Amino acid sequence: MKKGHLVKNSNFINKPAGGSETVSPEWASNRKVALLFGITNDHAFALANVLQGIRKHSPRFWRKVIVYHEGLSEYDQAALCKIEPCEFVRYEPPFMKNASFSKWALNMYSMLMFARYEAFRLLDEYDAVLWSDVDVLIRGDISALVKPGAVSGIGMTLSKREDATLMNCFFTPVPGFDMDAGMFNSGIMVVTRELKNHHELYSWLNDKTIEYAPYLKWPDQGMLNLMVAKFDLQTTFIDLDRYHKHPFWDRDGASVIVHSHGPEKFWNFPDFWCKYPEWRRNHKKWLATRKECQPTPVEPLVSVVIPTLNAERYLRRALISMLEQTMFEQEIIVIDGGSKDATLEIVKSFKDERIRVIEDQSKKGIAASLNLGIKSARGKYIARMDADDISLPGRLAAQFKFLEANPEFSACGSWAQTIQNSSGVLRPYANPDILECSLLTSTPFVHPSMMWRAEDFDSNQLWYDESYTANEDFELWQRASKNVKFSNVTQPLLCYRMHDSNGHQNELTRLTQLKLIDRAFKELGVAFSKKALLLLDQRNYSPFLSDKAIALAMNEIYRGFLKVVSENNTRYNKRALAWHLLCHLRWVYFERAYPRRAKKSAFNRTARKLGWAAKTWIEYVPEENFGEYKTRLKRYWSMFKASPVPFVRKAFAKVFLRQ
Repeated sequence: MKKGHLVKNSNFINKPAGGSETVSPEWASNRKVALLFGITNDHAFALANVLQGIRKHSPRFWRKVIVYHEGLSEYDQAALCKIEPCEFVRYEPPFMKNASFSKWALNMYSMLMFARYEAFRLLDEYDAVLWSDVDVLIRGDISALVKPGAVSGIGMTLSKREDATLMNCFFTPVPGFDMDAGMFNSGIMVVTRELKNHHELYSWLNDKTIEYAPYLKWPDQGMLNLMVAKFDLQTTFIDLDRYHKHPFWDRDGASVIVHSHGPEKFWNFPDFWCKYPEWRRNHKKWLATRKECQPTPVEPLVSVVIPTLNAERYLRRALISMLEQTMFEQEIIVIDGGSKDATLEIVKSFKDERIRVIEDQSKKGIAASLNLGIKSARGKYIARMDADDISLPGRLAAQFKFLEANPEFSACGSWAQTIQNSSGVLRPYANPDILECSLLTSTPFVHPSMMWRAEDFDSNQLWYDESYTANEDFELWQRASKNVKFSNVTQPLLCYRMHDSNGHQNELTRLTQLKLIDRAFKELGVAFSKKALLLLDQRNYSPFLSDKAIALAMNEIYRGFLKVVSENNTRYNKRALAWHLLCHLRWVYFERAYPRRAKKSAFNRTARKLGWAAKTWIEYVPEENFGEYKTRLKRYWSMFKASPVPFVRKAFAKVFLRQ
């Protein structure tokens, strides 16, 4: 490799005490094995988990651990070396300036994925090199992978899925290759000196990545598969079930390596977090080691604000979930509104300098407490968290990374897994235009999952309105949407507890919700009656309305929505606005009016209005949402076929004829 592409950091190339490496008798034949990894700056915790698993379950078969990185902090390097001595190498692909990768690939993957190419170059020094991704849990002996004769030249796992072909790795077919051939996975790879042409392979990978970059969907995996085909390599098949099983299919617990490839990781997916206690134990050890290497308080990047009031039942678990975050640079601000139970004692029992307690004596409510915490925050970002919820370890890092990479957004929430009284995933939209329109009728965010840029909110004087003692978040987001853009991270990063004492269950919250819906539509020049507002709200008030009242309210809602869509409103994206109102009208019909279909008048009129809306506004449905809309309509098609109004059947038939 040319000089300048690798910059070694020798400060953390450590050896065990005594100056010599200890190799188990089984490996005393002077066979030199290197473990190779590539990590981004925010994934030291994942590598730490892998190293702990190897040390715990395998005899010492390796001579060196080599870690390629993009600028790992000295504290992370020192902490990793406490687990296992490592050689750290600053890495930048030699082809990076000349390769034209797709925007999709650049957004999805880090360039550290190409560090696995270095395995071929390292064969000059080592007999075998084992590469592993770091989103894995190692829970058994992996030394058999590199025993003499285990792999002849190169070993990878071959996907068992019939539809997993070489074409999966590319956007378009690559000329000269059989794109229907089986696909090797790149998550784990072993190369040995039996590869006599490893120099040629290394050069080919670096040179051809430039040529094939526009084709690549899964870049590193695609290139390795092309290399195997190009040079007709006799690849050893590593047992997929034993060394590369995905957590979704790990039912028998017999796999040595569980690989959470894909967006759902051990640290950001509730099911995997609960299913693998060993990963959690390893992570706790890493946090303790990491803290030893940086004992002085750090300047926080994120300030987590947690309001409390008699929260002793769930608070300890909530605080633990924040202290277990993969992102170390945070502060946790607990604002207590006058608890009479053991809330304060629980908070003060945590001996962590990142936790601060503020006692709010004003008795003004949660909005005032939140403002007090926000104004005392030191972080670049403010994150919300409730005392009865649980944040997954990767939550802060994922939202921080999103906001850093997308400066046009000032705030983001996330999906959430509901727990206790219900079990499901809340999946709010990520599209900023649809989110802004959604704020007309409800909050499209899970409040305790929110994170926002402190400077943007401060400069626009966006604080919680302290006159609101309920729905304070809905009110703030409605007001803030006039000045800043929102999004959601499409991962369930929060476990959202649903129980009878939740704020959204009480009557005050319901009344405030109606008030905010009314305010939003009045700003658009539409004033709904109280009965229409009752239908528009998420909560079911229809049992309190007569059939005639429902029919009249639906007619009023339709006319109001039509006015909003037809008028030239410069604030909202018209397509997003029409799409949201059309979806909400459909929702009002099926959830509120249709259950009363026993009365012909209510059924006929509401069905007619919905059918007319579908026919009139179909041109406004965004292309990316049309498939979803069509699926929803199919789900209810039998209902519309039964409609006594022929016009309704014709209107909806038109939807299915659209190309």
